[in-house]
Amino acid sequence: MSPLEARRHTKPALIAGDLDSISDEVRQFYRQEGTRIVDLSHDQDSTDLQKCLCELEKQFDAEQLSDVTIIAAGAMGGRLDHTLSSLSTLHKWPHLQLVLWGDGNMAQLLTPGKHTIRPAKGFAGPSCALVPLNGPATLTSSGLKWNLDRTVSKFDGMISTSNHISEDTVVIETDADIIWITETAL
Repeated sequence: MSPLEARRHTKPALIAGDLDSISDEVRQFYRQEGTRIVDLSHDQDSTDLQKCLCELEKQFDAEQLSDVTIIAAGAMGGRLDHTLSSLSTLHKWPHLQLVLWGDGNMAQLLTPGKHTIRPAKGFAGPSCALVPLNGPATLTSSGLKWNLDRTVSKFDGMISTSNHISEDTVVIETDADIIWITETAL
């Protein structure tokens, strides 16, 4: 898919940030499409993703945002420090249904509790991972090729990587924040 075709298929509601990496052509295209563009270059203490989330929280109340999945396209891949910052942002906004998408992967935060996930066939998977970035987590799963049963996972120990989605529904139970990562077809 060409960049122009991708633009035609994706219309963001908001583009916000310091805008140092958006070309004039892309800016003009989305402005003509009615996308709101906000220059926040005065703020150099937060990332563009964090700036966008702050703008969304200014425009919508918590109840409105609770029913919305926010997809941050391009939030992963490229520079490792940017990817790590994006993953950190998941922990800073746990109340939002935020999905990071980029470079053939998708990631979202699963907070403590039981989560039912219905991966989109042909788009999400088959590879997946459960990564405890913020400390140890005890995990139980179903719907994966290698299910976990009250397995302790921690960054300096066992991490469930290179697992595979094997069912239409995946259930993950965790006692701490973890990152659910799936490979994507795009």
